[in-house]
Amino acid sequence: MATYPKILKPARTYPSVNAIMGINFHYKADNPDPTLGAVGLTAGVPKHIGTIPGGSIVLAGFKHTIAVPNGTTPTLEIGTGPTKDAAGNPVVADPDAFATSAVLMASGVNAAVVGALNGFVAQDTPVFALLGGTGTTTGEVVVVLQFYTQKD
Repeated sequence: MATYPKILKPARTYPSVNAIMGINFHYKADNPDPTLGAVGLTAGVPKHIGTIPGGSIVLAGFKHTIAVPNGTTPTLEIGTGPTKDAAGNPVVADPDAFATSAVLMASGVNAAVVGALNGFVAQDTPVFALLGGTGTTTGEVVVVLQFYTQKD
């Protein structure tokens, strides 16, 4: 199991830009193909998927649940973190800060994925995906988090 904090990818910023940027996350339980941007997840282990630069405004995201993950009470959340529990295991600080499992696990396309941290973020904010439940062997979900960043 990976130990945290690992060296996380920093937020990508540019010296002079006013742009809407995004973090794309493609989860595929069975046979993920990294060349196509798809990754697998291990239940209970947070995966760093990007960092939102401080001073950005997090907008509503998009998701496409191509195949709802199977297994015993599967969940998929996009949030912030990580921190460690009393035993030293990594946990996501706010697992559904950007996208709740109820939204991500519903079949189909949704163009209004929001969470509690949508809006202004004052500091660089690492974003993590977290799979819950057990026995997940199939499922595919694509999520795009959008944020507006301004640098003068």
